[in-house]
Amino acid sequence: MTSTDPQDDALGVIGDDNADGGSRPGPAIGSASDHTDRLANLGVWDWDVSSGRIQVNAQYYRMLGYEPNGFVLDFDQWLARTHPEDRDTLRACLLAGCRSDEVFGLQYRFKTRSGAWLWLLARGVVLERAADGRALRVRGIHNDIAHQRRAAASLRDSERNYREVFNAVEEGLLIQDPLSLRILDVNDSAARMYGYQSVQEILERSFDELIANEPPYDEAAAREWLGKALTGEPQQFEWLARRKSGDCFWVEVSLKRTKIGGSRRILAVVRDIDEQRANQERLRLAARILESTTEGVMLTGNDLRIQSVNRAFTRITGYAKEEVIGQTPRILHSGRHDAEFYRAMWATLVATGHWRGELWNRRKNGEIYPELLAISRVQDARGKLTHYVGVFSDISDLKRVQENLDYLANHDPLTHLPNRQRFLARLEHSLQRARRDRRHLAVLMLDLQRFKHINESMGHVFGDAVLVGVADTLSTRVRASDTLARLGGDEFVVVLEDLSEPQDAIKVARKLIATFEKPLSIEGHRIFLGACVGISVFPRDGDSADTLLRQAGVALDQAEKLGVNQMASYSPGMQVRIVERFALVSEMKEALARGEFRLDYQAQVGLADQRLIGVEALLRWDSPKLGAVEPDRFIPAAEDIGLIRELGTWVAQRACSQIVEWDRVGFHVPRIAINLSLQELARGTFPEDFQHVIGETGIDPSRIELEVTESVLLGPLAETIDALMALRNMGVGLAIDDFGTGHSSLVYLKRLPVKRLKIDRNFVRDLGRDLNDEAITRAVIGLGRSLGLAVLAEGVETREQAVFLSREGCQEAQGFFFGRPMGAAELAARWSQARRNHLKKI
Repeated sequence: MTSTDPQDDALGVIGDDNADGGSRPGPAIGSASDHTDRLANLGVWDWDVSSGRIQVNAQYYRMLGYEPNGFVLDFDQWLARTHPEDRDTLRACLLAGCRSDEVFGLQYRFKTRSGAWLWLLARGVVLERAADGRALRVRGIHNDIAHQRRAAASLRDSERNYREVFNAVEEGLLIQDPLSLRILDVNDSAARMYGYQSVQEILERSFDELIANEPPYDEAAAREWLGKALTGEPQQFEWLARRKSGDCFWVEVSLKRTKIGGSRRILAVVRDIDEQRANQERLRLAARILESTTEGVMLTGNDLRIQSVNRAFTRITGYAKEEVIGQTPRILHSGRHDAEFYRAMWATLVATGHWRGELWNRRKNGEIYPELLAISRVQDARGKLTHYVGVFSDISDLKRVQENLDYLANHDPLTHLPNRQRFLARLEHSLQRARRDRRHLAVLMLDLQRFKHINESMGHVFGDAVLVGVADTLSTRVRASDTLARLGGDEFVVVLEDLSEPQDAIKVARKLIATFEKPLSIEGHRIFLGACVGISVFPRDGDSADTLLRQAGVALDQAEKLGVNQMASYSPGMQVRIVERFALVSEMKEALARGEFRLDYQAQVGLADQRLIGVEALLRWDSPKLGAVEPDRFIPAAEDIGLIRELGTWVAQRACSQIVEWDRVGFHVPRIAINLSLQELARGTFPEDFQHVIGETGIDPSRIELEVTESVLLGPLAETIDALMALRNMGVGLAIDDFGTGHSSLVYLKRLPVKRLKIDRNFVRDLGRDLNDEAITRAVIGLGRSLGLAVLAEGVETREQAVFLSREGCQEAQGFFFGRPMGAAELAARWSQARRNHLKKI
């Protein structure tokens, strides 16, 4: 066996002294002078395996602290002097060495003369074997390796200390091969930073694998940094790193050339700055927001000296940053606030740490402006006051908007008159003065007549112009001390102050009504309007604003019942009627569900042969609480509360079903007339709803005649005509009821699908006594004949009236003379008998 180890050389020397015949006997080992100088520092031993005797040289003794030949050794003595923990290992190594022809070695501890344990390195080789291969003689050397062991232990300690320090560094440390960029070593911090479970996972990876291969990474720049680091110039930079998971994060990298184990290496110190970068970005964003915000920001020290302002501060105040740094906020004071204002502000700021409110400040150019200011105290981590920050906005525009909103909240946007809210406030103030001065005060509520027709026929834009014109005209008819307001729609109200007598209010009311007795000129048109006025007086009719306004409204309702251009003063009796109407409405809402409504039927006859040509269905209400309620009382109320549509559907269903029932019992009625409210007709789905009634009852539509008053001509004509045309297309007939009492227009009448005109009973009642009524009746009959329409006279109560109508050419009539309204069974019985008697009475 060859070796470059000096100990191996020495072993070879002592093994070459004699050899023959397959055995390698050697001379006995004596002192160190028996051998070469190379053996001078080595302990040499020779073991006769058979006898167990071991011979050693003088150096062996000296290593153990003995004089040469200080003791005699055999195998057992030698083994007994070894450390107990090493004996089993020694036996095993010696047995294995004796079976081999190669040099074997072992380390063990041997007791010195002083009793200490000395680490020895023993190497040996079999010199002689028996024929059966057993080792007979083994020779070897001993070397004191205590120093080497101490050096190795020191090296291990140094390595351990290095690793502990290496891993204790918070920054990531990576050692790279400068040529391959392979990672040769990393600390625990680096492994954790890059998301690896252990150091071994990251070793031998390329540094490029830890870099995010996306902007702002620049491979050329990275190579340049590495090259400079290899030349000995340390490099520091920031880039995006990549974790094992693929997530990217910002790191700061420092590269430095170093030498480890005699080889050049690159040491990379990596610091995770992702949160730092995020914080910096947040600070930059905050700075950009601060500069871009529309609110002014001012930062002062705890001495109230301005330290910083933003761009909005300059824009709002007109002061440049350089002009206010070092100044106090007093530079902005307007002088509008007294010392008490600022004392209160600072008291709140000290107590709560915040203050928020409105104040007036002054710009650089001297202009005073309103601002909304919020001040906050800023404290450090120890709670010590360090700064004040003020954030403010110029609310000049907001103030103007508020003023406009306040105006709009208190004034009618169309006429610019005070609205209801403003009016009530003024009325309350006027009442206070009237109570104090013991004077009368009056409230005049005015409602325009015919305005709805103008608004719907001429359009809402023109209607608005009419209202503005009326407002301007009324303003010229009242005193400057009076209050004119618009409550809504076409309703106006006036407060008259300082009245000597309640009668003075009547004079003003007449003057206002007189305004509408002449046409108003609106956008080149001459407009004829009317007006009604209701009057209430303080203190006679009430002591509060709400009461006086309500009483004036009650009086206005009474005036409108009297006709156009009428007025009425409030009286307690009016309130009684209002209460009665309220009770009527309350009962009516449940009357239909309780089955309190019924239909009576009145016969319509032909004047020529006195035969039954139809009936009119008449709605009746028998209330358990109110008794029999007349239609002229409950029909208008039903229209006011929106019940008329439900009532109308019920009447149509009941009347059509009655015709079918009469047919079933053999009593034939050619047609049935059903009154139709304008509100029902205005319902967009009325034709479809009526078609449903026809379908449910199975009645022939030609046997139905719907009666409408002339008021349909005052509604939206296009929609009315469309609805009536749809009804006519179903086969339903149409009659104009109470013809001659409304605002008839022959042009409109020509366009409507009308089959019959009904002469109002007011004209029929005085036939033979009033020439005017006779003339009107002849005119209506003639108009019907000219237009090809049938004419039916209502309210015929005498033979003379019937004869007059027949003589003038009227074909049909109904009234008490032919029979009062009666129930379905009674009418069938009576007219069945009448048909048999051929009306002998006539």
